[in-house]
Amino acid sequence: MFQYYKFSLSYVCLLNMVLIFARASFLDNVCSGCKDKAFCMKVLGSDPRSPYAGYDELAEIAIELASGTATTTRPKILSLLRSAKDPQLINNFRTCNENYGNALDSLRRAPESLKRRDYLELNLEGNNVYEQVTICEEVFKNGSPIKNENYRLAQLGDIIVVIATDAR
Repeated sequence: MFQYYKFSLSYVCLLNMVLIFARASFLDNVCSGCKDKAFCMKVLGSDPRSPYAGYDELAEIAIELASGTATTTRPKILSLLRSAKDPQLINNFRTCNENYGNALDSLRRAPESLKRRDYLELNLEGNNVYEQVTICEEVFKNGSPIKNENYRLAQLGDIIVVIATDAR
């Protein structure tokens, strides 16, 4: 009887090790497919849930991070718009405000797509986030005053796309 429990305990420990390794490889797989692997590893890796997360959990984390970035950046855009005097800058900030509104709409829809496991729709939402902030950045010919925020949100959109593609 003791041998049986010893074997069972060893088997459970081994199974847990395999599951932990498999989960850790989800993060590596996702980040390997991203445009900026180092950014992905740093941002997703900083969340304590990531080492043990599967694709759906990693998607949840990326959506939360992207939503937070977009939500905190939009007021900054509005502040820059209010203080702008140059008509071209005013137009650029209006464009960015609209782009961030569109990105936020996609990020609001993304959790429901994930819940339904509609990875094609999740891919489209992540791609829209990436495209919207890319457009925002490109309206500024010499770089925008929100370049870092645009980069962060674009990369988070890319992470969502990669996860949705890999999870299918």
